[in-house]
Amino acid sequence: MEHSFKKISLAQMVAVKLPDDDFGKVLVRYMDEDSVSIKSLSLITGIKETAISEYRHNKHMPGIKAIIKISIALHLSKDKSIYLLRLSGNALDNTYVHNFYDNILGCILFEPERTIDDYNDLLRFNGIAEKDLL
Repeated sequence: MEHSFKKISLAQMVAVKLPDDDFGKVLVRYMDEDSVSIKSLSLITGIKETAISEYRHNKHMPGIKAIIKISIALHLSKDKSIYLLRLSGNALDNTYVHNFYDNILGCILFEPERTIDDYNDLLRFNGIAEKDLL
């Protein structure tokens, strides 16, 4: 049986943490790494372009679900996603729903073909309430 594995570099997996990092700077850096525009990120995530622009300029901080959507759209590693969560002042707790979110963050880099809708289907299948979908 033949397997198709995707080669992943250390740079893709590990969040570079700079002393002057803030949420906006890191979001811009991650968008630039993947050459994703505000418009493209908006189309993929369903987050308004104005909101993404505000995130990039630290005028408004996204919630957990928005950061997970952004992570999926940018195919971020769990480490990079957790770094964004921390910089935004958010954190996952040990609740049932957040444990699923944490597992999703662990899958994104390794399953880049999955979409937000795919992850929402997974959440639904596991009994997660509509209000907690991404």
